[in-house]
Amino acid sequence: MTSIQDILQKAVGLHHGAEAGRAAALYRSVLAQEPAQPDALHLLGLLARRDGRTADGALLMARALLLEPMHSGALLNRAITLQQLGKLDEAAAHLRRNLELDPASDIPLPRLADEALACGRLAETGRLLRRSAALLGGGGGGGTAADRPRRALERHAIARALREDAEDPTLPPGLVVRWVFRDSSGYAFAVRRFVRGLVEAG
Repeated sequence: MTSIQDILQKAVGLHHGAEAGRAAALYRSVLAQEPAQPDALHLLGLLARRDGRTADGALLMARALLLEPMHSGALLNRAITLQQLGKLDEAAAHLRRNLELDPASDIPLPRLADEALACGRLAETGRLLRRSAALLGGGGGGGTAADRPRRALERHAIARALREDAEDPTLPPGLVVRWVFRDSSGYAFAVRRFVRGLVEAG
């Protein structure tokens, strides 16, 4: 008789092979035999999210976590799903739990940094981004993954400088750029330099 683990292994292969329908059928067959199987619930939730049923995916992953609260994959994927649903506080809590379970994972760090930056917690943003850069080898090497924390650190530096400008009484309030532009084009820095130039020119 084929074991549940054998069925799951086959389903995961189909899942990664872009045969979502067949994979979902196998996950459901596992759950018919063992309704409290957390891996099948988690992976079926991933397929639901991929299919555009984001809320259904979040519910399936929540069921997996009720059965296995320390399931790091379900924590991470439910966090991403909650972010897509706009439930940012709950998503951040999941990311922090995932990071506690797997401190070497670089995936939660930039997402937590984005959340901290959006809330204006710049010191926390800097700590998270420096940790992410360290895990990726310091942000060097020119690769896309390695460049990401470097660009995020640059955005953080601009955000911190803009906040300092907003608190600077020598700058006219109407000329202060009060938040960071969410891109890596250097536009925020150019605007800040332009504002400073206007002030210095009188």
